[in-house]
Order: sequence, then C-alpha cells, then structure tokens
Amino acid sequence: MKYTFWTLVLFNLVYFGYHYFEPGADGAALMKPGDRVKQVASGGTQTIYLLNENSNSEIRAQELEYIIKNPLVSENTTQGKMCLGIGPFADLFAGQSVSEQLQALNLNVELKAIDQLVGQSDYRIMLPPAPTLQDAFRKLRELKSQKIDSYVITQGKDALGISLGVFSSENAAKSAKNKLASDGYESVMVEIPRLVREFWIFDSEQSDLIVPARVWQNIQVEHPELVQKQVLCLNTAKIDAED
Repeated sequence: MKYTFWTLVLFNLVYFGYHYFEPGADGAALMKPGDRVKQVASGGTQTIYLLNENSNSEIRAQELEYIIKNPLVSENTTQGKMCLGIGPFADLFAGQSVSEQLQALNLNVELKAIDQLVGQSDYRIMLPPAPTLQDAFRKLRELKSQKIDSYVITQGKDALGISLGVFSSENAAKSAKNKLASDGYESVMVEIPRLVREFWIFDSEQSDLIVPARVWQNIQVEHPELVQKQVLCLNTAKIDAED
C-alpha cells in the first residue's frame, strides 16, 4: 500500500510538471480562437477571416473560428457548377438540422458553405514573413518585450509573418503603421476584403435537389426565410455533421 501511494504521488507530480512547463512561444504557434485575423489562399481565391478592433472583437473571433478551419471558394468565382439548392442558412446548426431531416427521408443531401464579398475591407499591419520559424519567434519575443501586441501567422501566403493588428479603416491602419515606424519597425499594410458566409443544402451528386412539395412546405413552416434557387454547388466547402 505504501508503494502504491508514493507511485501515485510521483505520477501526479510528473503530470503537473508536463502541463506547467509545456512549450510556449518557441514550441508552438500562438494561434487561438481569440486571435485577430487569418488569410488563406486556395486556388487563387482568398478566404478572409476578419476581426475588427471594436469591443465585440473576441465574440466575433469565436464565431469565425469555424470559418478558419474551412477555407473555400467564393460564390463570385467564375468557376464551378450551378445547382438547385435550399438556403440560405445564416446559422450553421439550423442548416445541419434541416439536412438531417432530409437525410432521414432517404434524400442524398449535404450541407455546404458559400462565401460572398460584401464590398468592404479591413486592413492588417504586419511584418513580412521571416526566413525560418525560429526567426519569426525571435522577432515575436522582441515585439512582446516592447509591449507590442503581435502574433505569428501560421497559414497562407503570409505564413511566418507577424501580424501587428487589424483595423476596420485605412486611416487607422496607416496611423498604426506610422507609429511602428517611429519605434523602428518597418511594416506593410495588407487590404483584406470582407466576406459573409451562408450555408446551403445540395444534392450530394451535385445535381438539382428535388424535394417533395409536402416536405418543402413543412420546412418553410419552421424556416420561412428559405428559398430554392440555383447556387454555385461545386468548389464549395462540405460541412460534416460532427463539425
């Protein structure tokens, strides 16, 4: 019994030490749901994850974390196939609920997401990508020591660059850029088009989704805002139920 007790004590100490001293800035990317903005390029089309500097920024970042994990092609692209679908669902979970109802009726459907440009932009101030991961985190430590809010970008064409803030107006971004220059940091300003994401239900075979009239009437009772229309169904991101 005595040996069992001391074995458990030792195990708990090791477990505590592992989590207390696990790698930070030097061993892992500093990305989390509350981080500011990410930009991913896919097939020549950019998907932007925006976060302005207002008081609701943390909430908006959490809402857009799903988008960060699912880059896709914008509806505005000239490539792709048009299919008759059901939507738009502004809420992911409502789309999943209706998709599951249709699947229960043996309809072969899937939920997909479509991004659309809204004609506005945000502006990111950043340091250009570093040659290596070590260089990026070395510069990050330097910025942190100067009390400059920053993080290492881990995805897209700007990977290993360092984001120094995202602003909802060009003037605010230029002001921040000038302030950094006066502190000895030459940065660049990147324009980020804003996107809005909608969810649509399509036939899994990328053909027109034909829903029986009675089923469609029942859906509209619960979701009167939904329509059936031709929407880009190819090159969009499929949404799995477990997401």
